[in-house]
Amino acid sequence: MNAIYKGEEIEIVVRKHWIVYVGSFVGHAAVLLVAFFILTHKSPTLLNATAFVHSFMLFIWTSLFLSFTLQYFDRWYVTKISIYACDQKFVFNREEAVLSLRAIQDVSFEKQGLFAYIFDIGTLKVQNAAEDKEFIIDSVGQVSLVVETINTLKRAAQEKGV
Repeated sequence: MNAIYKGEEIEIVVRKHWIVYVGSFVGHAAVLLVAFFILTHKSPTLLNATAFVHSFMLFIWTSLFLSFTLQYFDRWYVTKISIYACDQKFVFNREEAVLSLRAIQDVSFEKQGLFAYIFDIGTLKVQNAAEDKEFIIDSVGQVSLVVETINTLKRAAQEKGV
């Protein structure tokens, strides 16, 4: 990210929890195993159709790559002055926004379900005072710690007048 101003240092990088990647990988592996089981037990002649099998494998790997790319590059950089939000829309399509810490009105998080409480995963929400838009990133690990850190940096920025 080259939009970070000179002299700014990244305090924390906010990204999705590692379990999100595991879930995506397990889902793709399950589809692959079920398809392989169907091909070997129900229709042995289709297994000999290597073009079909290779095309299906290529589709699954491409889908896994796309899923990983969309999740991995969706992150925030928090500095002492601002938050740089990178929202990965597609492989070569990304939206970036800069939020001044002084302009932040509210920082909150939501946890839904037992799974979120076990792995400490939540949705991080930052409300900007200048706009009606709310900046959201899903499946953040240690979300309560991230909110606490952002609030601490926000108070320090407001006291300094940066």
